[in-house]
Amino acid sequence: RRLAANPLAATLMCALNLDNRVRLPEQWIDLIDQVGAALAERDQWRDIPRPDTLALADIAELERDLVHWTVPNGQDSTTREDLSPTFTKALRRIGKPNLVTDLALDDVLTRGTILAAGIDNTITFSSKTLRDHVAAVEIVADNDYGLVEAIAADPHWDHAVLAIICRAEFRRMRRLLIRLLARRGTQG
Repeated sequence: RRLAANPLAATLMCALNLDNRVRLPEQWIDLIDQVGAALAERDQWRDIPRPDTLALADIAELERDLVHWTVPNGQDSTTREDLSPTFTKALRRIGKPNLVTDLALDDVLTRGTILAAGIDNTITFSSKTLRDHVAAVEIVADNDYGLVEAIAADPHWDHAVLAIICRAEFRRMRRLLIRLLARRGTQG
């Protein structure tokens, strides 16, 4: 009931119920997990293999890499030119070094769930909440808590930092919270 009081959460729960008829989550973090999974699965029927496109699993992996790249750079949007070197490395990492970067990026923007093509050749996030969730999952998986401390002072990243803290194992979460609270206390 607490979640249903939030219009965004209520909408997400309605979409989940309509799509999957699953037990609805009681916690915000569980709702985001289920929505992320539903978005990743919703386009399975469109995954028609063609030589010039990526599988949905590849697209999801590339999106995770790109989200992880934006967090330390403090970016909500970027340009194709700025993203191109990172995207080319990510293509190599997933074993697709021969794909044309621009065509592969178009495929990610068209069929992915996190990134969207903006005006003037920009690339933005379709959802800040989903971006923060994916960033949290990746940062915890990579054990990259130094990055959390680096971005914690910037209020712009508060949601991502909270999502990361919620995903961390208890001892790590406790140490991280103590350090972050101490840092915030000294900054006023």
